[in-house]
Amino acid sequence: IAALLQIQIFAQSLETVVQTGHSLPIQETRFSPDGRFLITRSASLVDVKEIEGIQSDVQTGELANLITGIVKLWDVRTGREIRTIGESAVYFSPNAQFMVTGSGKRFRTPGDLQKLVAEPQAAADVPQLWDMSTGKSLRKFNDPGLSVILMGFSPDSRFLAIYGIDPALTPRISLWDVATGEKAVTLANLGENTDELGVPMVIRFSPDGSLLAVGFNVANENGTEKVAIWHTGSGEIITLLERQSRLKYVKEWDTKTGQTVEKYWDPVTKSNIDPAEVDKWNTPSGNIAFIRFNDDMTAITAVSETGNVTRWNNEGEQVTTFNILMNQQKDQEGVA
Repeated sequence: IAALLQIQIFAQSLETVVQTGHSLPIQETRFSPDGRFLITRSASLVDVKEIEGIQSDVQTGELANLITGIVKLWDVRTGREIRTIGESAVYFSPNAQFMVTGSGKRFRTPGDLQKLVAEPQAAADVPQLWDMSTGKSLRKFNDPGLSVILMGFSPDSRFLAIYGIDPALTPRISLWDVATGEKAVTLANLGENTDELGVPMVIRFSPDGSLLAVGFNVANENGTEKVAIWHTGSGEIITLLERQSRLKYVKEWDTKTGQTVEKYWDPVTKSNIDPAEVDKWNTPSGNIAFIRFNDDMTAITAVSETGNVTRWNNEGEQVTTFNILMNQQKDQEGVA
């Protein structure tokens, strides 16, 4: 049962927030760097017949659903839902000052084959920067004709990497100056379209910000997955790594040469670990879907498949727990 909650949003006026939680399984969780907020993302299926100008999958001739995102912002201390953001992507800057939102979209065909779609006229596809202290929109990062899929901040919070596709379904990656909203660097094109690369799943800077990597899932029948790495200063591509997804091990790569350094087989074992040194945590119910350290490494939070969010300190003591699925949300009312 949904509940009403009045809560002060980013030092602004009181708002009434309906505590609905998510109605579909959680796909991603992310903490703000200061540990105050948690964002959770679930899928939201939309009938494509309701959307004009939709592009069909040439292999099937028809698309069943459009996968958009439902993102919710939570107060970690109270476990209360602050607000629902009608976007499929939300990212915090490492310095905890900013939050950026966007709305990259995916298609799901009747055969469960995922495709990307370009909607160059969709206003919601323009990434927007928010001030976390005031809740106000600061600026937009407008790249005409680009449908945004992935975003990520550099470690120093100065730059925002945006991965998207143009109307011709060609990947485009740019680095933007967070302070000015201007495009700083356009990264070199991979020379491959989205069908050849696969679906982009993750974008990450190296710790010093000099490299940017994008990982793609399986794009063809032989199960080849790819990771592309660019130099952020020049925008030149350094290497394109490939691996067979059916191989059950983790590879460590040298980003300069593209050569494999080490392979870690599943399961990874180490014989000299004392069992007494290993701490175990259990969620109240359900298998763990996501688990994360907070940025200062003082706490661990896990999200189970049944929507239970549980947080422990480094001593293994449970700090807080709450549920983020609509069908398990309890009545709550109060002022934070």
